[in-house]
Amino acid sequence: MPAMARSRRWQIIRAYLAGCLVATLIVTVRLLIKAPDALAIVTALLLIGMVASIVMTFLPFLILAFLSETRSIRALIYYLTCGLALAIIAAFASYGPQTVAVMRVDPVTIIAFAIAGAAGGFTYWRLAGSTAGSKQASAGGLSG
Repeated sequence: MPAMARSRRWQIIRAYLAGCLVATLIVTVRLLIKAPDALAIVTALLLIGMVASIVMTFLPFLILAFLSETRSIRALIYYLTCGLALAIIAAFASYGPQTVAVMRVDPVTIIAFAIAGAAGGFTYWRLAGSTAGSKQASAGGLSG
């Protein structure tokens, strides 16, 4: 397998960051709906959440991206499922040991994380996953 072109690597990184941003925005909207008078706090949490989502999901993302690139997986369902899995990792990392208790009490939080994960997965698929492993993508045909 030839080395991946630099433009493809940047495309993957940009798509990952965009997916994290979309997922973080959805969870932040959930927080804002829950506490509408806390806009300043929620804005700060958006920045913290973006950094946290990157830190918590980067290593699992690398594994999933490696698999999709080496096996040329382009199916949307793969990326939606991966996004959900990464959202579950982020939820457990965010709430720690009390994750199960929080999710039992607040089903809307479960839905918010699920939507965030699926939206992040869709964003990644749209920007990079739909061309995973393709010669055109490896040659930099989709550089931006």
